[in-house]
Amino acid sequence: MLIPEILFGMTMTLISIGGTVVIIMLIVRAIQNGRATRERAFKAALDRGIYDPRIMNPSPTGSGAASLGWGIFFAMVGLALLIGFLILGIAGDAALGGLIPLAIGIGLIAFHIIIKRNQSDIEHNGDPVRFDPGVTPTVATKDDHQVLGG
Repeated sequence: MLIPEILFGMTMTLISIGGTVVIIMLIVRAIQNGRATRERAFKAALDRGIYDPRIMNPSPTGSGAASLGWGIFFAMVGLALLIGFLILGIAGDAALGGLIPLAIGIGLIAFHIIIKRNQSDIEHNGDPVRFDPGVTPTVATKDDHQVLGG
């Protein structure tokens, strides 16, 4: 009777480890595919004469919507835990279990508010630059600066 239990335990361990490895491989592959797609789009834009760094690094600051969603989620979980602990009468012993997610949620919501306030400053930074792909850029010389009034 002991051998089937050991085999079952080993099988479940292998399935767990194998499943984890497969999931990690799928995530890494999806990230690589996304990078390759952005690279192709960036090169295609360059060929058309548009330099847009946002293609390679789309919205590095983001809109903050994800932080708002996660903030609300964590705040509600923390609040629910605190209320549950108060009802059970163990708020003193288990208060940190509710306060930690509540604090994380409040922090994420505050982050979203800060990002939204600064969004207008960030919007126009990094706008696409248009150029003629057939013209090779040259370096300005000292004489060019004198002609331009520099």
